[in-house]
Parts: sequence; structure tokens; C-alpha cells
Amino acid sequence: MQPRDETVQASVGQVPPAQFYADTGEAPAEDRLEETAHARRLADRYGMEFVDLEQFQIDHDLFRTIPADLMLRYGFVPHHREGRSLVIVVSDPTDLPMIDELAPLEVSPAPDTVIRVLMDYRPLRKPVPATELELPAPPVRRGFTVVEWGGIRR
Repeated sequence: MQPRDETVQASVGQVPPAQFYADTGEAPAEDRLEETAHARRLADRYGMEFVDLEQFQIDHDLFRTIPADLMLRYGFVPHHREGRSLVIVVSDPTDLPMIDELAPLEVSPAPDTVIRVLMDYRPLRKPVPATELELPAPPVRRGFTVVEWGGIRR
């Protein structure tokens, strides 16, 4: 495994694909409200910051450093840098292909099975109610298996 110089962290916001509203220029109010409510539910479920993009000021210098096709493909915008980490606002923080492309795992020789457990967490001052997460079925381990278990403490 090669160490990475940079990491990617995520916040949740309502980032609809640009082409969705290409004809009208703006989403109907009820669609925007539903997108915002959905994004807030995702942020709450995963304990992530919700970013209201109606109030968000884009850092144009940072924005220009990210390929536009990548932002459109995965529905994200860069938020800011924290040290060597790039913090992004995403519409779906569970998008595994996006995570794999933005934060690739480089292993040689190539493993037969890869299991990635990535957590974003913060300490609590007191217990909080939590709902049980629905997890996907565990992958079948075949041959050389790599398990990445890591996280970011806020």
C-alpha cells in the first residue's frame, strides 16, 4: 500500500446534476425543497455537516483545481481544504464508485477482494439516540483480501 498525500472528506448538500435543470434554468420550488429535505436526512443519518448551497460561497480558485467532468459525474463541489484534505459537498455520501475514484486505494499486487470501511466521526459529550443502519451483505472473501479500516475524527 502506498501512503496518500491527500485525503477527501465530505459534507452533504443538495447538489443536483447540472443537466437535470438545463432546460428551465432552475428547479421547481417543491423539487428544491424535497432535495434539501433529502440531503438533510442523509447528513443527519451519517452524522455529517449539511451545507445549504443556496448560502454557499464557492472558492473559485479551489473550484478551478477540480476537473468539471468529475464534479458533474459524481455530483459534488469542493468546499475547502483542511490541511492536506479536500472537503467536498456531495449529494450522496454513500456513492462507492465516487469514493473509490476520489480516494483510491493503491495496492500491489492487486488484491482479489477489497473491503473498505471508512468512517467520519466526532466525540460525543453524552449518549445520543441512533437508528440501526442497514448494511449491505458482507463481500465474499476470495484469494488475497485487503481490508481498509479507517476514519476521520472531527
